[in-house]
Amino acid sequence: MYVRTEPGDGLAGLGQPPAAPVWSCHPPKVLDDFLVGDYKLRPAHYKTLASVRTWVNTLRGMKVNASVALVGHTDGSGEDDMNKGLSENRAYEVKNFLTQSGVPVHDVKGVGKASPVAPNTTEGGRRKNRRVEIRVCAEQPKPPTGQPA
Repeated sequence: MYVRTEPGDGLAGLGQPPAAPVWSCHPPKVLDDFLVGDYKLRPAHYKTLASVRTWVNTLRGMKVNASVALVGHTDGSGEDDMNKGLSENRAYEVKNFLTQSGVPVHDVKGVGKASPVAPNTTEGGRRKNRRVEIRVCAEQPKPPTGQPA
């Protein structure tokens, strides 16, 4: 229950809802080298996924609220609509693995070929662009709220 307050009544702030938590996200871990036109996880991806799971579980063990955000990408070949769907499928494939491993995922999206990290002119560049970025996000501790009365 919230108490209605008026300015100057000595109760300023008591009737306000709690402030929204502040989250910070770490630089992404990247799963790249997906096969052309495919969204299935590859054997090389599992080591990175295991490290994400360990990281999140460590944070949660320290009583830090932690979750993961995922962004799927494609290389520059193919039609925009196909790439958008493929990038979403890649991100959801990672989400399914992580949630089955007990890792909470709060955001999943696919952006197609919109954000390359390497030129699409070489096979090596296209392999790097076929990726899912995994960001581990943690709730920041609330600052102290004043002195005791």
